[in-house]
Order: sequence, then structure tokens, then C-alpha cells
Amino acid sequence: MNKKMKMFIICAVFVLISSCGNFRSSLSDQGSLSDQGSLSDQGSLSDQGGLSGQASSDTIKFSEFTVNIKNKKDNNGDWSNLGTLVIRKEQDGVETGLNVIGTINGQLRGHSATFFCIEEAEVNNFVKAMTNVGSFKTSLYYGYKEEQSSTNGIKGKEITTKIETINNSEHITFSGDKI
Repeated sequence: MNKKMKMFIICAVFVLISSCGNFRSSLSDQGSLSDQGSLSDQGSLSDQGGLSGQASSDTIKFSEFTVNIKNKKDNNGDWSNLGTLVIRKEQDGVETGLNVIGTINGQLRGHSATFFCIEEAEVNNFVKAMTNVGSFKTSLYYGYKEEQSSTNGIKGKEITTKIETINNSEHITFSGDKI
């Protein structure tokens, strides 16, 4: 695995998408993580902003939700809390903001930055990748640490997801990319 590639955990909250009351789509007959084992105790999407609107069999609709993100610090299996990812549906796609709060030199600091953007055509792939596993293509990816490109972003980055068990809980991870 490329050392510059950082793995991000999208907390198991995403797997609850398929069980949300307002969420109906063709994903339901593909199965979800909720059928495959234990989930972390992060609450439901409705507790965290939830999905809203009606969904047809072709389109998944939501307005905004948040999930906690973890960063794999090293290959020893050590994970740290990275922050909260806010996923917001915009008119032409999806935008994300990563809110990070931590201490620097003993003082509590925080910042927020765009993590990646997804065009309308990729919204369903994004939700499928977050609920089942798969991949989605970002229109702009700003990254984290060594991958970070805060000026222009990386265009056309494909992010793949997979299921990992961390501390006896299943999580969706960003496990790699293709540019």
C-alpha cells in the first residue's frame, strides 16, 4: 500500500442509510452491512441530520448528514479521530466539509476545509460505496496531509471503499484511489 495513501474510516453510520425510514431505492435488494454483523454504536442518520426527501429507484435523495472520520496513523493498526465529515447535497452534486478540532501547543484549535466534491452523476455511486462497498469518482479532491492540494484540488480521483473491522465494529474505509 502506498505510504502516502491515507485510509479514512466512514463510521458505520453510513450502513444505517439503508434502514432509514425515508430511504427507498434499488439498493435495498443488494443487501447491506446491517445484515453482515455488528455495527458501531454511532446512532442513526436521523439522529445526525438524517436523509430527507423521497427516493425513486434510480435516484437517492438527501440533504445533509454527518459522520465521524478516523485516520489510520500507521500500518500497526493504530487509528486516530480525524474529525467530522459533513456531507451536503447541493443542486449540482455533493460537497463535503471536514471539521477538525484538536490541540496545538496546548490550545484548543479547529478548522474546516472542503475534503472532496462529487458531481450529480456520481451521487448514487457515492451512496452505494458508503453503504455496500465500491467506488466513486470525485470532481475535486483536496485530500489530507501528503495528498493535500488546497489550491486547485485533484481532478477526477476515484476513491474505493471496503469493509474493515476495527475494535470489533465494522466500518467503511477509504482504502485506495485511482487517478
